[in-house]
Formats: sequence, structure tokens, C-alpha cells
Amino acid sequence: QTLRPADRDGTDTAILCAPPGPRRPRWGPRWLPRDGRLQAHAFVLCAGCSGLQREQGPADAPSEPELAGGGGWHGQIAGHEPSSSSDSAPVLRLLRGNGGGGGAPRYELDLQAYPADIAFAWLRYLYTQDDLALTWPLEEPSVRDAGAKAAAQGWWMELLKLAQHLGDWKLQLYTQDMLVGALTVQNWSQMASFAEQVQCTVLSEAALMTGLRQLLPHMMTSFRVTTGLEGPKRKDKDQASGQSATD
Repeated sequence: QTLRPADRDGTDTAILCAPPGPRRPRWGPRWLPRDGRLQAHAFVLCAGCSGLQREQGPADAPSEPELAGGGGWHGQIAGHEPSSSSDSAPVLRLLRGNGGGGGAPRYELDLQAYPADIAFAWLRYLYTQDDLALTWPLEEPSVRDAGAKAAAQGWWMELLKLAQHLGDWKLQLYTQDMLVGALTVQNWSQMASFAEQVQCTVLSEAALMTGLRQLLPHMMTSFRVTTGLEGPKRKDKDQASGQSATD
């Protein structure tokens, strides 16, 4: 349903995305709309994304008990944004209808800062909780191209950014775990920089520990102290290793 146009009994929200990038072999679905337009249900989006706000019509103004209860997008007043929301918060823009006698409402979500394949992966996880690594593999032993691996890591980083932008904490935890599992000696510094940028504490600590493990053997060697009880060969070997560590 995320790929077909809205109908009377189906999806009610159009998601505007950037066109998908060129598809690599064994990467992603075989087809995505070239215009970057996807479809979804507003109630699923609002239930799964805490950072998503809903623009309301006049008929959606809450009653006094609802105002007293407050909380979430149910408590918003028509024409007013919540005081705690930022200017960059994603909003379900009301296109037509008011949910009452005027017909079913239709919404539009602007995600044109993200390609359609990343938005489609977000919707797939939101609806089905599927393992996205089966369709968009982060680590493939058969792939030896460093550029392909870097592109895959960049794609998952963008997916984590989208999850944070929308407030989808389930997808955020999932992508965070995937990136932690992909840490290597070659990419730990890049991951640490990205984690600092998006304020992902778990990924940042894991990346720093990966880098620290590379320095640990040399650090332990530099702290080795001779006792004078070693044999001549062992003593000469320790002195040579200590000299190489300081160099």
C-alpha cells in the first residue's frame, strides 16, 4: 500500500520524498516510484512517531475534557502549534476534509530531504518490523569494494537521521544496533564523528572503545617495567619492545 496511490478505503497520507538513487546489485527493492511519492496511513504514522505533528482543521478542535487531558497530537488546537515543538518538526499537512461531515481528511508529509528508498525502508519497518538488513545489507562478506561498503554505511546513517527526525524510537534503536555491529578498525573514527553529530551516545561509546582497543597493546607495552630478575635474552627483548613503543 505504500507504493500505490491513495483510494477511498486505503491510505490517506502522501509522503513526498526525493527521487531514489541508482540501485546497486542485491540492494533494496527492484522498483520504487521515480517521483519519490509514497503512501501511508496517518494513524500509523502518528502512533509510531512521537516527533510527528498533525495539522488539524476547524472540526478537530478538542473539547474541554480533551484539553484537560492534553498530550500528543490529540491535544493540539486548530491553527496553533504546540509550544514545545521546534520549527523543523515534521508536520502532517492537512490537504482536504476535516474528519466530519466534510469527508475523510487527506494529509501530506514533506520528507524531500530524504531519498525515497530511505523513506520506504522507514515505512516498511514501521508497518512490519522486518529485518531491513535482508533487503539493504550493511555487511556482506562477498563485497570487497570499499566504496560499496561506505555507501551502505552512509545509507544506514541517513536512516538513523530520519528515525530521529520523526521520533521513531524503535527504528532508531534498530539502526543504532546495526551500526554498532558494523564497527571496524577502518571506520570507527567516522562512526564516532557521526555519533557525535547526531548525539547517539551508545554508538559514540562503542566507536571510541573500538579505537581504544587498537592502542591498548602499545599502551600496555609502554608500562612494562623490568625487575632485574629476567634473563639476558628476556631483558634485551623487553628493552627493544619498550624502545619501539616509545618511537
